[in-house]
Amino acid sequence: VLEVIYADIPFLVESIANELKLQEAEIYLIAHTAYPVERDLQGEFIGINKQNSSKEVVMQFHIANWLDEEYYSKMIERIKEVVLCVIL
Repeated sequence: VLEVIYADIPFLVESIANELKLQEAEIYLIAHTAYPVERDLQGEFIGINKQNSSKEVVMQFHIANWLDEEYYSKMIERIKEVVLCVIL
């Protein structure tokens, strides 16, 4: 399972899923839920707060064909690049 937690921004789930497919990952389940999260000035988690909080999404990509650590490391780097492209 690849889990990504990030701000709730449009097209992030789809962009990550598309990159995984380009890397020949066999995704059999995508689960994602948004939560109102409160963080301190350093970005540390304080708690779930429904008032005055920004939303963050917990995304889980269940992948059937993880190959090895090298494949996994390259995949993580590509996902980081995708996130940067989406937020710009």
